[in-house]
Amino acid sequence: MTREVRERAFEPFFSTKGKEGTGLGLASVYGIVEQIGGHIWLSTEPGRGTTFNIYLREVAGAASEPDTPAASVARRPLNILLVEDQDAERELALATLEGAGHTVVAASSGELALVHIAAASRMIDVVVTDLMLPGISGLELAQQAREARPGLSTVVMTGYAGGRADQPDDTPRELTFLTKPFRMRALLDAVDNAFARRPR
Repeated sequence: MTREVRERAFEPFFSTKGKEGTGLGLASVYGIVEQIGGHIWLSTEPGRGTTFNIYLREVAGAASEPDTPAASVARRPLNILLVEDQDAERELALATLEGAGHTVVAASSGELALVHIAAASRMIDVVVTDLMLPGISGLELAQQAREARPGLSTVVMTGYAGGRADQPDDTPRELTFLTKPFRMRALLDAVDNAFARRPR
């Protein structure tokens, strides 16, 4: 990285990818590390690569139960459409949802998600989408999904500071917001809540 890029690497929504990049990947990592009392150190040199060192505090005592997909299996199996353009985040969410017994179809953009919705032979129970996507946004996807399948519930994952986790009164009933960073159990809870909130 150049010096200018390095100085802004952890800045939310800063990206070197132009319109295709959301600039939330490193910002989310930084937020998670700082939230648990750790530190992240970046060393880089143009033409030679970049290294990230993460330092976490040592904690004495017995380890707590890991937050893994297998820890939350006793849930109603649902058909879920997962929409996330970041490969690593999509794979983690996919493993979590499938580990809980859900059937999941994954898409990397809102446009692909709408194709799945139009072509789906079985009912989709919940859409789980990132807010910032290439092309149409997560909110636009949620609106078009409701128009195509009235009553379809959507979980919108957002990295905005503060998010919309408080569920304002004017939020459509079909929308559930989940603020990044979140624990995997929070994702499973959000899916359950979104399904329960769907219009009857």
